[in-house]
Amino acid sequence: NASQSASNLIELKKDKSIADEGYTLSISKNSIVISASQPRGAFYAIQSLKSILPVDSWKSKLATVDFPCMEVKDQPRFGYRGLHIDVARNFQTKEQVKRVLNWMAMYKLNKLHFHFSEDDAWRVEIPALPELTTVGVKRGHTLDSKENMPASYVSGGDINNIQSSFYTRNDYIDILKHAKSKFIEVIPEIDVPGHSMAINAAYPELSTTPNYPFQVNAGDEFMDWEGLNGHPTAMIDNSLDPSNELSI
Repeated sequence: NASQSASNLIELKKDKSIADEGYTLSISKNSIVISASQPRGAFYAIQSLKSILPVDSWKSKLATVDFPCMEVKDQPRFGYRGLHIDVARNFQTKEQVKRVLNWMAMYKLNKLHFHFSEDDAWRVEIPALPELTTVGVKRGHTLDSKENMPASYVSGGDINNIQSSFYTRNDYIDILKHAKSKFIEVIPEIDVPGHSMAINAAYPELSTTPNYPFQVNAGDEFMDWEGLNGHPTAMIDNSLDPSNELSI
């Protein structure tokens, strides 16, 4: 194990011969040396170092920590190492998303597929289109599902619940900044022209059947999969009109 003397050092070195996301980690009796060609490589080396910390160090601060001596040479096999999170159907708070990003960093994942629009909700505030987050996210119980999305995903009957939430512009910027600090790219998915019932509820004039009284749907049946003559038939239109330039 590394010595506990005052001479112990953690040294960062730049080595242009190492691949962009690669690193080497050398732990000896008196020092820890991390070598990388890019900041993200050094960041991943630190994640590896954190992974060998004793469990007690995650529970509380320790005066000293012992590391086993080792030599590590590592680089990713795949450039795209992703995680998909569906916050449209099942909303997660900004703090929960940032926690997911922290764990992604520990596992050296670098892409977050952020699914924030669906039939069920539109979750990111766009100031120029306020109905997306005033109409397009509200879940609550009504007898005819005409006022709100049907209650589901543990939302309960009252519209003042976590599943009636969205990310403000500042929330979304904060998520992007946190991801960038962890060398994670956020890939937003806007699910159009299909799966657009939340958009249609907010702006029915953009749909393929603009006179239909759309409601955001979180579980109502909207497809007859047997359909006419065996062909699937839409019972409710959940698509934007691709011929309408305003809808795309």
